[in-house]
This record gives sequence, C-alpha cells and structure tokens, in this order.
Amino acid sequence: MSFSREFDRQLVRTSERWIPEGHQLHLVITNIDMAGEIQPWRNRHHADIRYVESIYPPRMKFTYALTDADGEVVKEGEKHLVDLAFNFGIHGFFRNDPFHYEFAMLSRWIRDTFRPLTL
Repeated sequence: MSFSREFDRQLVRTSERWIPEGHQLHLVITNIDMAGEIQPWRNRHHADIRYVESIYPPRMKFTYALTDADGEVVKEGEKHLVDLAFNFGIHGFFRNDPFHYEFAMLSRWIRDTFRPLTL
C-alpha cells in the first residue's frame, strides 16, 4: 500500500466534506513522521516492524493554500501538527489502515480550520 496514494485518497474524501464548493486546497508536505517507531532489535528476525506506543506520536509539517473558484488565495500558511493523544479515543478510520493515526490527525485539522468557511 502506497502512502502517497492512500494519502491523496483520504485528502480528497476529507476535503469534499469540509472545503467549500468551488474552492481547492493545495498541500505541500515537507515532513511526515508516522506514529510509532521501527525497532528491529525487538524481534528476532530484525524485521522492520513499527511499534506504536504513546511516546512516538504522529507528526506532520506542511504548507497549505486554499483558493476560491477564481484562483484567489483565501487562506494560506505553514503548519506543524503533532497528535499527543493519538492512541486515545475512536478515530474515523479503520484500525487495519496502516496510516489511520496520520489521516485522523490531518482530517481533524482540515475540519477545524476550514469548517467555519462552510457554515
């Protein structure tokens, strides 16, 4: 499963819900640190297994611009997200999705940032 393909799919799904009609959200991801940590010394085959523990929260850095139907920038900025409570509560993504913590964090940011524009 490709992270970029899944990321694009989830971004489109979330944007359709919270971005006003006719607007476009442009994201440039500069860094993603997934929840958990790969610790090859914890298993006997030294496999790249990601151990998800609360001390390794998901982090994401990006720049964004929201443009209206005419291409004018409505809102823009740079963001650094960290979800310290990523492993508490219920997220709107399936647990078998390897990127559910990252998608949940980004989806909450999109909702909280752009929801007032749709009300």
